[in-house]
This record gives sequence, structure tokens and C-alpha cells, in this order.
Amino acid sequence: MRRLAPSCALALALLLTPGAVRALTVTVPVDYATITAAIASGADVVQVRSGDYYENVTVSRALDLRAAPPTVPGYSMPFPVIHGTVTLNQSNTTAGDPITITGFHVTGAVSHVLGSAKSAYIHECKLDRGVTSNGTLVGTLSLRGCQILDDVTVNPNYIEMTLCTLLGGGLTANYEGDGVVRENYIVGPAAVGVSLDGDDGGGSITNNTITGTTDGIVLTDPSGMVVTGNTVENVTDDAYSVALSPGHMSAGATFRSNYALDPGGDGFDVVGGMRVDYNTVLRPGGVGIRASNPGSVPAVLNASYNTISSSGSYGILLTGSNSYATRCSYNSVHHSSSVGIYLGAATYVDTNTVGHSGSTGLVVAAPQGTLTLRNNTTYLNGGHGVITGGAGVSILNNIAYGNLGYGLDWTAAGTAPTLGCNDWYANSSGAIYNASPGATDLAVNPYFCDAPNSNVYLSATSPLVGTTCGQIGAKGIGCSIATGVSPESPPAAIRLRVGANPAHGRVSFAWNPQDLPGKLEVFAVNGARAWARDLAAGTSGVVWDDSGPGGPGPAPGVYFAHITIGDRTERRRVVVLK
Repeated sequence: MRRLAPSCALALALLLTPGAVRALTVTVPVDYATITAAIASGADVVQVRSGDYYENVTVSRALDLRAAPPTVPGYSMPFPVIHGTVTLNQSNTTAGDPITITGFHVTGAVSHVLGSAKSAYIHECKLDRGVTSNGTLVGTLSLRGCQILDDVTVNPNYIEMTLCTLLGGGLTANYEGDGVVRENYIVGPAAVGVSLDGDDGGGSITNNTITGTTDGIVLTDPSGMVVTGNTVENVTDDAYSVALSPGHMSAGATFRSNYALDPGGDGFDVVGGMRVDYNTVLRPGGVGIRASNPGSVPAVLNASYNTISSSGSYGILLTGSNSYATRCSYNSVHHSSSVGIYLGAATYVDTNTVGHSGSTGLVVAAPQGTLTLRNNTTYLNGGHGVITGGAGVSILNNIAYGNLGYGLDWTAAGTAPTLGCNDWYANSSGAIYNASPGATDLAVNPYFCDAPNSNVYLSATSPLVGTTCGQIGAKGIGCSIATGVSPESPPAAIRLRVGANPAHGRVSFAWNPQDLPGKLEVFAVNGARAWARDLAAGTSGVVWDDSGPGGPGPAPGVYFAHITIGDRTERRRVVVLK
């Protein structure tokens, strides 16, 4: 008697069982020679054994298409390879949902062309030519555990991409509902690692790693999106950016606990209403965090607990006539080439530390109604400690130490800020310009733990500790003895700083005061000495201009400044423009 194949026996048993639900599984190439023929059979599950299948596969109905399990238990089998394209085009008028494809290597493109109410799941596949959509808002697409060697450019109603590796491609999705992009590894070259146009649909982008692309994560109309725990590194342009389409008045996205490492452009370049908190930006070629407004769109920035180091321009920059920071708090900005924190307008700025910037530490150009500046520490910056001015400004419990300009440059001559419990110490130009210190303001060494190395916690012996003012500056006690700043023990490092760089017609230099005399020399690129100045002990800054005794002021060009004090020498590159 002839014995039926297992799959045929199962099908016959189901057909003969009263009330049974038909759930037919067929195997390729056992039951059918091709995948296309197996799909046409009407089976609910098509499992495909390892091998090469030279065909273009189209799925137009609900189906579970999967790699067959190994014939030997515990033995790993290679993916079945589809040498062609895969097209998913189930319409809304076709019964059943979803289409699931698991465990294939597809050498051609995968096309996602579904009805808006249908779903496609592509899991644990290798896709050489990526995934595309032919149309807009074409159902749900889920990609999980896939290796993809090209772009994923899709337009679904809903998008999910989880635990995928994209090598040489990126994700671009225009979707309507929530999107989830989680725990993917994306390696360039590609124009964008993740580009999502949410059309205010929300979603989350979480714990992805993106490297070597042009831009990292780009969001358009991202109202309700949450971007957390991602690492974007070594991208050519911006690590994270936001754009708004015409008619969208605010974005409303949240960026939290992300890393931007060595982007060629900005760490963050965002527009509209944003929250940017707990992020780390290291060595951006441009601005650490940039926020602005296109035209009349309001840009409301809440930026707190961010760390920005060694930016090629500003640390934090908020610009635009309709832009303001409702709060800018607990940020640490160090070694920015330009202003540390520049806010076009703000209402509350507190507990920030800004040091070693090439220009002013903290600027609030146009206070928004009332402005409170409280518990900020600006130190060893190439310009002023703080610049601001306007009605209703309170400046309380701040420290400005060792800045090349004034501790505070008050820009509203004729009006006075509310000042109290600030410490203005060792700023090269003086304590305050255009205003007088408050009755409780101080001018004492704050005794930082190690300001030259960006540790501006206070030592236990600081005169700012235990006063009736409460905490002064951004940090409390962090060490028992000050190691970097005290009259009895000058800083070990010189820390030569250049003011505006590029400079226009005059160049300002500053450094930590030393207890020995020294010499500052400036050399042209051909090695010729262009200017020099002998330095008395305790000097902390000089200006190279037309009236200097060392000769005429600098001509346009590139120079190298050398400062030598005792047995220590430091160098800085200087660019002069006219």
C-alpha cells in the first residue's frame, strides 16, 4: 500500500475531520518544485528547504513563508536563497493577515506594496537589495533580526525595525502612525542612518548605533517622538537633526541620554519645541546643540543635564527672533571654540558650568520677560564670563573666575540687574561692566578642586562654602584641598587661550597666572617671528594690536602662538582675518 507524504497526510486528515480549520503546510522542493507554485497551492504555511531558487516571488495573500527546519535535529542549515525579487502586495479586499517571511536570503529587492490595513513581517532574513515601498501609507512593516546590505526606503502606515544590521544602507520611512526603531546597528556609507517623517505620528528611536553615514538621525515633523539611548559617531554632518514641513508649527520631540561622538557637523540641530536632556556631545565639528526657528515657527528649547566637550563652534546655540529657552539647566560645556552657551532669549538659566571656551562663557542676548541666572559657573573663558542685559534680570549665586574679559558684561546701560551672592574673581578686565556688584557679591578665590582640568567643584576650604548665601556656583563641595587654583599654589598647567579665533585685527591671549616670568611669541607659518612680549610673574593676559610695543598689529594669515613660563611651553594656532 502506498504511504502518503506527511504533509499530504496532514492535509487529508484536516479535510476529513468535521469542523476542522484548514491549515495546510507544504514544503519546497518536496511537495512543489518552486516557491511560486507552493504559494499558488493555497497553503497557509510554505516552508522552504536550503538551496538556490531562481525566481521572482510575489505574495498577494496572508501567508507564513519560512525556511524549513533542519532535517537533522540540532544541525544549522544555511538560508534558502531566492535569486530574484520578493513582492508583497496583499490588498485590503483579500482575506487574512499578515504576510510573514522568515529565514531567507534574498538577492533582489523586496517591494512592500500592501493595503493600508494589511501587515508584513520580515524576520531573520538577509536582504541584499534592501526594501522599498511602491506607494504611500501601505500597511504595516516589521523588520526584525535582518541583515540588510542596501537602503530601506518605505512608506508604511506603521514601521518597526528591531535588531537589524544595515551595512552600507540606511532607513528612510514616511509613516502615519507610531514607529519603533530599536537596537539596530547601521554602518555607512549612506546618506542618512535613520530618517523618519512621522507626520506628527509619534514613535520611538531607541538604543541604535549609527556610524559612518552622512547624517545620523533625521526627523521631519516628529511631534511626540522620543529619541533615547542612541549612539551616533563619526558621521560627516549632523548626528541628530529635526526639520519641519510647511504648516507644522512645532515639533515636540524629546532627545534624552543619546551620544554624539565626533560628528563633522552639529551634535544636535533641531527646530520647533524640543526637549534635549542628558545627552553627551564630544568633539563636534560644528555646534554641540543648535536650536532655531524657521521663519515664524516658535522654537522653545528645554536643555538640561547635557555634556558638551571640544565643539568646533558654540557649545549650545539658540537663535531666531521667536526662539527662547524656558529652561537651560545643569549643562556642562567645555573647550568650545566659540561661546559656551548662547541663548537668544531665556527665562531661567541655572547651574550650568562653562569653561575654557574660546569666547564668552554664557550669553543671554534678549531675556524673555523676566530672566533668572542662578548658580552658574563660568571660568577660564576667552571672553567675558556672562553677557546679558534687560529689564527684570536677576543674577544670583554665580561664579565668574579667570575669564579674559569681565566677569559680567551688562549690556543694558542705564538699568541695573538684581545682583546677589555672586563671586567675581580674577577676571582680566574686571568684575562687571556697566553695573556695580551687589551688596552681597564677593571677589574671592573660589578654591576649585582643579579648574584647569574642568573640575569646578569647591574644596572644603573654599570661602564660598558655609556662607549665608547658600550654594554659590554650579557645584558643591567635591574635594578637601584645592589642587588647581589658589594664590599659594598656582596651576601646574598654563592653559593658553585665544579670544575670538579667527580674530579681526587684534588678538587676545589669556592663561592661568603663574608665579614665574615668561615670554609670549607669535610666529608666521614660514617660521618668522611676528610679535613677542615679555611677561611679568602673575600676568594672565595680553592683547596683540596695532599699539603694542612689539611692532605693528597682525596682518591676515595663520600664526602659531608660543608661551613659555619656566620649563613649560604651550602652543595655539591663531587665524587673523581683516
